[in-house]
Amino acid sequence: MALLSLLPLILLSLGLAAKYVHTLQTEMRASAERRVGNYTAQVDDFLEARILALQMLADSPLADDPARWEDLYSLAQTFFTSFNSHVIFASASDRQMRFNTRSPFGAALPRLPDTLRGRAAASVAIETSRPAVGDIVMGPVINQPLVAIVVPGVRNGQVQHLMLVTTTLNELTDRIDRIPTEPGWGLRILDSAGDLIAQKAPEAYDPERDVADDWRFVATARHAPWQVIVEVPKAVVRQPVRDSMIGFLLAIMITTLASVIVVRYAAKRIGEQASALVALDAHTPGTDALEFQQARHMLEQKVGELHKLSQALEQSPEAVIITNLAGEIEYVNPACAASSGYTKAELIGHKPNLLASGRTPADTYRGMWQSLVDGKTWRGEFINRRKDGTEYVELAIISPLRQGDGSISHYVAVKQDITERKATQDALLRSNERLQRVIDNSVVGVMFWDTVQGRLMDANDTFLEFVGFDRHDLEAGELTWQRLTPPEYIELSQQEMVKFKQSGDIGPYEKEYFRKDGSRIWFMFAGSALGEDAAVEFCIDITPLKSTETELKQRNDELERFNRAVIDRETRMIELKREVNMLARALQRPEPYDLSFMDSPDDPPPAS
Repeated sequence: MALLSLLPLILLSLGLAAKYVHTLQTEMRASAERRVGNYTAQVDDFLEARILALQMLADSPLADDPARWEDLYSLAQTFFTSFNSHVIFASASDRQMRFNTRSPFGAALPRLPDTLRGRAAASVAIETSRPAVGDIVMGPVINQPLVAIVVPGVRNGQVQHLMLVTTTLNELTDRIDRIPTEPGWGLRILDSAGDLIAQKAPEAYDPERDVADDWRFVATARHAPWQVIVEVPKAVVRQPVRDSMIGFLLAIMITTLASVIVVRYAAKRIGEQASALVALDAHTPGTDALEFQQARHMLEQKVGELHKLSQALEQSPEAVIITNLAGEIEYVNPACAASSGYTKAELIGHKPNLLASGRTPADTYRGMWQSLVDGKTWRGEFINRRKDGTEYVELAIISPLRQGDGSISHYVAVKQDITERKATQDALLRSNERLQRVIDNSVVGVMFWDTVQGRLMDANDTFLEFVGFDRHDLEAGELTWQRLTPPEYIELSQQEMVKFKQSGDIGPYEKEYFRKDGSRIWFMFAGSALGEDAAVEFCIDITPLKSTETELKQRNDELERFNRAVIDRETRMIELKREVNMLARALQRPEPYDLSFMDSPDDPPPAS
């Protein structure tokens, strides 16, 4: 009878357990979908940062001059310092390596290897003239499997050389190991041939055996034909079911044992409550029961909110640290442990200066503590050191945590690893500085054209001085290629524009421009496209060279005329000497002039 009375409770428990399992698995599936998107974005950020920096090396004029390749090698070594990845410079025609930062400059090097199977980054970069990321290849220098990012060096519409950055699979695996993942889950990266690039998974993990197809979440990277796969093993998926069943069986056993003891007591209490309810005024609601239900509902809401907050902190890709007022760490999330290389146990109880590298300025710490003591949120950057000794840059936002009475009890820090972003920013800054030096120089004119309207959008001061216009004329839109070009060069300019639309490159070619005062100036032009509707063009004043060429031509013409006059005179003198010799022979006298040098060896001797 007691068991029969528990039947509704058992059915209700089963229903709640099933709903609980379904909710957990739904949340698990949503978390996996979010994570595969986040991991793929991290892979793309990793690739994009290297492509941008590598493009600067490929575009460098140092690559065009073999005498300056050693300078390019030194520049490539700064890339390794920033990204911890080696750079290869190779010829596009025969794919012969010119240098590899894994080896000293000038060392004998092999050709670029072919992929084991699948996509070859070098071939794709040459065919498309665009950056490419390839599949696994065997590195001929270090004899290890690696992947390559290739950026082509394009000159006059043709790929002249290749700039590559290589990363071994071991290095990528180390990077994947630092990514926080759920316990027991698998994370794999495959190339386009299906070969494993890197993996983070439990020991003895077999994805084909351990994972059901509907618990495998796949995303493709934007910058590479790679697949990022998050896998939830069957054992992890079934864990909530096992936990629920164990809890359910324990609850049934405890409830069954307890029911025998409390059934009579419960019946007695129900009777007492029923009598009390009958005695209550008809207008008096069940206040105690209603308040109990409201309190339970509020408690359930708070517990749900705390669960969501806990899950958000644990699954956040950003590092989170909570310290007490003394600065001692009381909580870190998995992302913080992964980025620092320390375990939670190694961090909790210590102060965050455990991560200090000694390179963060002291003023940064003083400013941080001043803000926190004043109850304000602080934002700044730290240069920290991981457990393995490598340094990394973190962007941190630290806020005081206040209690209900307004007092501060803890500090919460949310930190993001911006090492690669800083390296990219520094590389872009150096590139911009170099570009600015080119623009500000007093020798080369720089122009930015609207290729649709043929209007000069911007130019450096050097070009404006060349043509005699000022910046007001430029901003008024008065400088167009039609106004600057003399009529006899219009056809040449149109031909160059057709070539530009086909190849994206301008020149090099020579022509004159009108100056503002109507005089002319000779330029040599070269440039390239900037997007679909714009171009950058460089020019140098070759008027002195042209003047020298003109003067030289005049001198050559004068010399030619003088030579012709001398030859005519000598020819006339020889003819006169011939006539004198003929007259001497007629008078039977010796010939006064020796003209034997004019005679052919086959000519007969003169008659005596």
